[in-house]
Amino acid sequence: MRKLENLDDFLFAGGLPPKDRARILQEVSDLPEEKIIQLIIEKGQGVATLKHSDIFIHNEDEEVWYEVSRLDMYDRVFVLMPYFDGTADMNETSFNLLKDRVESRLGYDITNEQLDQMLKMMVEEVKKRAPEDLPAPEKQSAEPPEPVKNRTQISKWVWVAAGLFVIISGVLLFQNPGQQEGETTFAPMESQSFLEGELDSLNQLIDEEIESLSVELGLSTEAVWQLEFVSNVLAQLNSIEEYIEYAESEEERTSALGEIRRTEQLISSRLMTPVRRLEDAASRVSVNTSYGILEVNDNLLSRFTYDASGMIELYENTLSPYEEELSGLDTQLSDFTFSDDAQGLIEKIEANGFEVTILPDRQSFDVNYGEAFIDRAMNGFLTDEYLDIIQEQKKQPYIQEDDETAYTYEQQAVKLLQTEELLARSAGTETLSSELLYHHTQLFQYFLRDITDESGQLRSEVKAVWEAMSSEDQQRKYTVARYIKSIYAAFEENNFMISEEVRSVRDRYTVVPVSFRIRKADAYFPLSETMRAKYNMLNAFKDEKDISYLLPKEAAMLYINGLVLNNQEAAASMSVPETFESADKGDWSNVSMQANEITSIQTEYANETAIVTVTGENFEERQIVMREINGVWKAEFDPKHLEWF
Repeated sequence: MRKLENLDDFLFAGGLPPKDRARILQEVSDLPEEKIIQLIIEKGQGVATLKHSDIFIHNEDEEVWYEVSRLDMYDRVFVLMPYFDGTADMNETSFNLLKDRVESRLGYDITNEQLDQMLKMMVEEVKKRAPEDLPAPEKQSAEPPEPVKNRTQISKWVWVAAGLFVIISGVLLFQNPGQQEGETTFAPMESQSFLEGELDSLNQLIDEEIESLSVELGLSTEAVWQLEFVSNVLAQLNSIEEYIEYAESEEERTSALGEIRRTEQLISSRLMTPVRRLEDAASRVSVNTSYGILEVNDNLLSRFTYDASGMIELYENTLSPYEEELSGLDTQLSDFTFSDDAQGLIEKIEANGFEVTILPDRQSFDVNYGEAFIDRAMNGFLTDEYLDIIQEQKKQPYIQEDDETAYTYEQQAVKLLQTEELLARSAGTETLSSELLYHHTQLFQYFLRDITDESGQLRSEVKAVWEAMSSEDQQRKYTVARYIKSIYAAFEENNFMISEEVRSVRDRYTVVPVSFRIRKADAYFPLSETMRAKYNMLNAFKDEKDISYLLPKEAAMLYINGLVLNNQEAAASMSVPETFESADKGDWSNVSMQANEITSIQTEYANETAIVTVTGENFEERQIVMREINGVWKAEFDPKHLEWF
């Protein structure tokens, strides 16, 4: 740090762009050493940092550099100081802030020593970068300040800006894909009353559409106005009314009339039932791969459930007056008939993508998303897992706003396994699966709280649930079960008492284990972000605890990734030791694998081993034998694996 030429590296490591580094270097050139750090903090505060850089060979170095740059400038300076000035002390608070960010990005806990090593590797790459020609520092502008507008001017411009926003947002809100807009000309307006008359006509048109929607949905007009997609139209209408009220010039009134005309043209496409909008969107979809079908489900159903938000509750409220008809209900549901009004309402509910279930013990109706009409609207694309995912929405959130749950501890365990299975079969990156992962994560974190009594001993209820949850069969199916088993084993070694070592096992990941199971693309390689991070950590620190919770399929993916990258060290870490050490590994330098062509990875268990079968479009099935060594699944290495794919 004492040498000026190292200061540019220091500023680069802090994420500062060239022009800002040039400005700071110029200003500190004549300063005494004790004032340099303070000036760097002052001048670097609030500067937009770099997002990417070509100097880093390894992704993990760039990731650490990026997380450093997202810290406050003060913390950046004191995190980096020890790596540029050997006499500087580490600021523990700043270091821990960075540690939290890196752990959040990686998805699991790291030690201080591991982060220290990661920072050293990143700084070494920064110091190796080629000399950079920095731009000349920018001179301060000498232009006089703009005169302040009076209150009337400001008010008028605010409303003009608001009007322009209404016009633009209206086009975006009402835009319908595939629709062509014709040219429209407007006659000059003579008075404000003309606009108000046109607005009345628009209001009448909307009222007619709402009446039609009410009949089609089987809901009252008051209930229809409560729907999200309908209330958006109302908000748009209110914005137009406000703009007209403040429109003074002919140009402003012309703009307002144009917005009314566009709204008239597009209102029918906006006030369309959610199931008809779903049908319209699905008619334009063409897909044939298994993963593509999952993505289609997530995309289409995300829009459908957004449009239909609140409809389940409205339908249940609309059905409630007919619950008195259930008082005579016996166990033979097939012999029971409703009144014509009740039956007609149920049929409309089902035609709009929902199903009505009778709860005899409560003598009430239960409404949820239904399979038949949604599948028909989606042209047969609907999959069982996504039907389950949208039906699961009614039970969310699992953790309420008061940070409590209605589920017993045993029910929480069942729900965690159920939702892991859904997530592992989902597309993984779209709205519905992301929302389910969020609720699963909340429940998982709650599940690991308050697990000991006042003395620090594992509660008996928790112990019993964990034992049932982590049976051998469950461990074969669920990553959560394997994770719970590892925590249970740590407790067992400590006579079921909590300790720092037990806590370190419990808190090893900062994301839920199911994150490593979610499939992110049609091909399995390159690895998804969480799996790639796991591979990088294994490669850097060789700590098998980082992979002890993975199922055979996920462990096989890391093994194959080591082969793909010609990384003998990583492949050895993921291999059964005696199979790798005794094998003729040959020359890896010319290995060229096409693992990105993998489209399916399946697991079967036999004779205390797991057979992972890999399938691809351009090669026959390949099988990798996985064996569990000290709780970690590893591959039986075979030199033939290098010739696959």
